[in-house]
Amino acid sequence: MVINYGCALDSLGEFSGEEEHYELAVQMLTQVFIADPSHYDACYNLGVALTHLGEAVYELEYYNKAIELFSMVTGRDSEDDMAWNEWGMALLTMSDLMEDQTNKSAVETLRDSAKRKLLKAASLGNIASFYNLATLYAISGEYELAVRYLERSAEHGALPPVDEMLSDEWLEKFCSTEIFKEFLRSFPEDITQDGF
Repeated sequence: MVINYGCALDSLGEFSGEEEHYELAVQMLTQVFIADPSHYDACYNLGVALTHLGEAVYELEYYNKAIELFSMVTGRDSEDDMAWNEWGMALLTMSDLMEDQTNKSAVETLRDSAKRKLLKAASLGNIASFYNLATLYAISGEYELAVRYLERSAEHGALPPVDEMLSDEWLEKFCSTEIFKEFLRSFPEDITQDGF
């Protein structure tokens, strides 16, 4: 019951954008996790809520805690594609938060680790990881690989709407490239927007 409440608060946070909901979700899920650290759902969902809270308040500390939890989850079940995907996205977001700092090697290390986690998720059939890999390759300037994973995402029906891609901060530079515009032109006219 407490887990369901915590997950509902996390979803409410995503809907409202208010960090208080994420904080309450973390509190609820932490209670379950402390009572039973082996509780699989509590471990995974607490990790997800921590990444959401970290994104809301721009705090790396929450991502570090989430990463520990995703490591525990995948240690118990190495085929949990959702945990691998969430772990990869936590690392990628951390690299984005650190990019303004001077430690470029730390950013590259985080992105390399994120890539390994996301590729693992993809190999296990997680279709959301295809788009996530596309964003990783886009921010790394590897545009041909970004297109390859956008195509895989489209093949699996997991590609976001065009307007979402155009407003995705991680795709900002990539969206202005000819290779991305060519990718959009490969879709039926009613899917793309005017001007491409």
